[in-house]
Amino acid sequence: MHWLYKLILGFRALFRKRQVEQEMDEELRGYLDAAVKEKMRSGMGPKDALRAARVEMGSFEAVKEEVRSAGWEATLEAL
Repeated sequence: MHWLYKLILGFRALFRKRQVEQEMDEELRGYLDAAVKEKMRSGMGPKDALRAARVEMGSFEAVKEEVRSAGWEATLEAL
């Protein structure tokens, strides 16, 4: 059943790109917000916490490209 779920998610990524991109953006923003809050709890100021979290995470576009390239649908789309 695991392969069926992957297949469905792959087709969803191919045919509903805008929605998938929005969801990925929201998830990355949530991760960044959580990282900033964690750094602020450990004593950093808001600006320093945001800067450190962004450096740690890397660029959103690079992360999204890595996620996109991990699935089988990226190979199919390239073909």
